[in-house]
Amino acid sequence: MNLVAQVQEWSVYQLAMDGAIQVFRVVQQFPPVARNEMGQPMVGSTRGICLRLVEAWFRRWQVEGFGARLSGVAAEASKVQVWVELAIAHGYLTAKRGEELYGLYGELAAEVMRLRQRAVGWAVPLDELNGGEGDESAE
Repeated sequence: MNLVAQVQEWSVYQLAMDGAIQVFRVVQQFPPVARNEMGQPMVGSTRGICLRLVEAWFRRWQVEGFGARLSGVAAEASKVQVWVELAIAHGYLTAKRGEELYGLYGELAAEVMRLRQRAVGWAVPLDELNGGEGDESAE
C-alpha cells in the first residue's frame, strides 16, 4: 500500500507542478511573438502533464487506464523537451537554463516510466477511491 493520500502529495505531481511554474515564468521573458507561437504550446504541454497525472491518479483502480495515462505523461514531457530545445536554438533560453528545464522533464519522464512499470503496485480498489462508500449505483 502506498503512503500517498492525495495527488498533491505525489512526488511526480509535485515535480510536474514545479516544472509548469518554472516554464510559465521563463516564457514570460520571451519576446511577444515567441510567447504566442512557442510559449503558449510549451506552457500548455506542462499544464497538460499535471492534468494527465491527476487523471492517472483517479484511474488507479484500473491498471491499464492508469498506465496509459502515465505513458501519455511521458510523451508530453518529451514534447516539452523539444520545445526547450527549440527555445534554446532560437535564443529565447540560455543553454544553462534550457539544460535545467530539459533535465527536469527528462527526470519527470523517467519517474513516470518507473511508475508505469509498477502500475499494479499503485492499484487501489474502486471503493477506496470513492471514500470507502462502494458503488451506490448498483443498489
